[in-house]
Amino acid sequence: MMIFTNPRRYFALGPLNRRIWRISLPVTLAMVTHTAVMITDTVMVGRLGEDALAAVSLGGTVFWTYISLFIGGSVGVQIITARRFGEHNLPAAGRVFISTLYIVLLIGSIATLIGWFSADALIHILSHGRPFSTTAESFLQIRFLGVMPYFLVFVLRAFCDGIGRTEIGLFTALATMFTNIFLNWVLIYGNLGATAYGADGAAMASSLASIPGLLVGLLFLLSREFRGFFRGVGWSMDAGSVKEVGYVGFAPAIDNFLMNVSFVFFFMLAGLVSTTAVAASGIIVSILSIAFMPGFGFSIAATTILGQAVAAGKYKEARQGTTRAAVYAALLMGGIGVLFLIFARPLLGFFTDDAKIIQEALPALFLVSLVQAADGAQMVFAAALRSAGMVYWVLFVYLGMSFVVMLPVAYLAGVYLGGGSAGLWAGILAWLTLLAVIFALKFRTSDWEGIEV
Repeated sequence: MMIFTNPRRYFALGPLNRRIWRISLPVTLAMVTHTAVMITDTVMVGRLGEDALAAVSLGGTVFWTYISLFIGGSVGVQIITARRFGEHNLPAAGRVFISTLYIVLLIGSIATLIGWFSADALIHILSHGRPFSTTAESFLQIRFLGVMPYFLVFVLRAFCDGIGRTEIGLFTALATMFTNIFLNWVLIYGNLGATAYGADGAAMASSLASIPGLLVGLLFLLSREFRGFFRGVGWSMDAGSVKEVGYVGFAPAIDNFLMNVSFVFFFMLAGLVSTTAVAASGIIVSILSIAFMPGFGFSIAATTILGQAVAAGKYKEARQGTTRAAVYAALLMGGIGVLFLIFARPLLGFFTDDAKIIQEALPALFLVSLVQAADGAQMVFAAALRSAGMVYWVLFVYLGMSFVVMLPVAYLAGVYLGGGSAGLWAGILAWLTLLAVIFALKFRTSDWEGIEV
């Protein structure tokens, strides 16, 4: 399966190409809103100084790692929903959503309590006692208060993505973005007569911002066009649906969690270098989230299109849809990587005016800009393989590449050999390159065809 045997097919306005873009574009735009929030947080807090920026970078990484276990599990909701929708079994898809809500309410309550009481210990372990640790502890505790709304939003979006209605996720993201940016302005700096909470204000804004997004999403689900999914389903929990989602979603939850854990260790390694390296890495993560958006959008398209196509026995469509989505993601993310290379210094200057942080981040940003195309391709192929049912195989690949390649290379080059941030991010470069090669080669085989989900 050569990707460019007929390049024109990737740029023709055929039905498959239109469907890929129709599904992925709203997801990509929704990611724009999430990125806008991340960038706004980083810029606004960055004006408070190096320690505040390092605290939010570390605290935010710990928070997203903590909740990534469930967010990754929401992939199971999308995969099962896409399969049932492809089988034209709307009530079964509705039962998946209703049943998952009960699990969310239980796990969300437990997760909030555990997070609140463990925040101090987590930051103490990860910060190596640096001065920003107290600020990071307070920030993280407040962030944990917003766990439940985030869980609910991600399940709602996974259900809508599974049926191909990705624009609903866009509207929820827009509501969240505008709320977050406004509350940042009020609570970080103390505008409109509010107290200036600094980094804690950013945590408060993020914890509250998902609530309007959740309400917007629920308004869509209560509309007439969704009645077919819930007619006759009732509000009881269906054990079969929970079992299906649990089996398919467990591996993505674990690999998403462990991948985020690897980034917590990555920030620990940065802490061994310096506080400047922690702050620089936080800025690079924010910048890379810009390139990340198309890859995420096309990975959602691949998950939905392959899942629905396989359910209907259309394996050719599944292959073509995934391959084209991977090409689109690689081209767009590669192009963004080129822009990062050209405008690296102005980009870094947008986040901070600290010359020391900019100098630390510059070579690292150059390195990871080179593998943005590979990142886009690996995201799409991994999502497609999960949707086909190879969720545990993908888990083991991510686990191996994260802890056997990425972290050892980062430690060797960044800490042991004294390469600083550039050495640390060389580990990311090696990691993304290998993931792209492994997932692309696996998708070329027929191993994923015919797996029951």
